[in-house]
Amino acid sequence: MGRVMIRVAIADAHAIMRAGIRNVLEAAGDIEVVGEASDGDGTQHLVRTESPAVLTLGLVMQGVSGTDLIREIRRAGQLPRIVVVTRHSKASVASQCFAAGASGFVVKTSPAHELLAAVRKVASGGVYVNLAASDEPMLDAAAESGLPHG
Repeated sequence: MGRVMIRVAIADAHAIMRAGIRNVLEAAGDIEVVGEASDGDGTQHLVRTESPAVLTLGLVMQGVSGTDLIREIRRAGQLPRIVVVTRHSKASVASQCFAAGASGFVVKTSPAHELLAAVRKVASGGVYVNLAASDEPMLDAAAESGLPHG
């Protein structure tokens, strides 16, 4: 088993989302989950102490915006390449994340293999974007009507 494991940290406000992401990543065989965080301070501490190669990041956390958190991690010169995992499927949201310093963007409605592909791609220095979502028309309709996304 001389395989090099990709060290990944998971940051999401929701415990069920973190558990789901952890299960998908750990089942892959080439990914080691080194920790989880549920807020901005916890995420920064996790990144400092565990030095993950990749951080999966939910955009909605108490007390901090996801794009601000991406900028703070980048400004601190911290290592991880960031894969945003969000319910938002709009290109404008992805653009904001990439402008802040993210390397990957996956919509939460995507199949699990999209998350694995994103983690592997950004870990190897690439960029990954997945805006396709099975309920994208519904999300777009909700956005146009001013309703919050689910």
